[in-house]
Amino acid sequence: MTTSGEFPAVDRLLGPWLLGEALGGGMSARVYSGVHQASGVEAAIKVLRRDRTRRLQDGVSFLREGRVLKELDHPTIPRLLEMGVAENDRMFLAIQRFPGRDLRAALQGLANRPAPLRRQIRDQLFLPAWLAVTEAVTHAHARGITHGDLTPSNILADGKGVVGLVDWGMARRFDPPPEPTGTEEETPSGIRLHGTPGYVAPETLGADRADATPLSDIYSLGAVLYHLLAFRPAIKARTLPGRLAAALLPVTDPREVAPDMEIPEHLAKLAVAAMSVQPAQRPPSAAACRAAATI
Repeated sequence: MTTSGEFPAVDRLLGPWLLGEALGGGMSARVYSGVHQASGVEAAIKVLRRDRTRRLQDGVSFLREGRVLKELDHPTIPRLLEMGVAENDRMFLAIQRFPGRDLRAALQGLANRPAPLRRQIRDQLFLPAWLAVTEAVTHAHARGITHGDLTPSNILADGKGVVGLVDWGMARRFDPPPEPTGTEEETPSGIRLHGTPGYVAPETLGADRADATPLSDIYSLGAVLYHLLAFRPAIKARTLPGRLAAALLPVTDPREVAPDMEIPEHLAKLAVAAMSVQPAQRPPSAAACRAAATI
């Protein structure tokens, strides 16, 4: 078992968890594979970065994800196995690890394959995974929680029916409205960015941004659906300012940009409607999105 990133081989033990390979991470935390020494249970171990341990906002945000996961109980949402502080004040979350590959990697791997094969995988793998995610989002919204970062990268599927909606680090309560935290990113232009460019709802951008709501997640669900349908994102600008600016404009019908994908009309219209610039013009709920997709 090897490690990379922040933990050297001699520092692999975190509480009862033995860390393995680095799986990913962001500005404030890194994720490793892990095995519980006593039970042998495998998990994804999310660890607050050393340079963030003294930042109060980062610590509060990190622990918020743990509290959110404790309140959710859905087969597509990972279970929190442990939340704690180990040696040297290392804050960590041990989270259920789903099998499979993230959909962004799958989309990239299939980009140059023949259209009939891409359509087959879309219909047999991607769309069922997206429908499972709408159920998970419905569950979270019923408990007053938004995901906040719905992207193909955060959806895992194993091809055998198991789907995981992961990375709840940007989850927020929408009743009462959340307050800004250190998990947001401020761009050079002064825009407050909460989510992934190209998938984040336009009303959450800017100095006067609105707090994340279920309709913000609906926009992101639409952006994910669009990408899965067309095998290309709705917003394709190469630069961050370009992607943010494009979010303020209506998106092009995916049937026009990917005619070879033979996208069903009702799914194309659903993706476009969910990505409406005005929140009131989007489907009212994740359950409504699922219903519209399965007619």
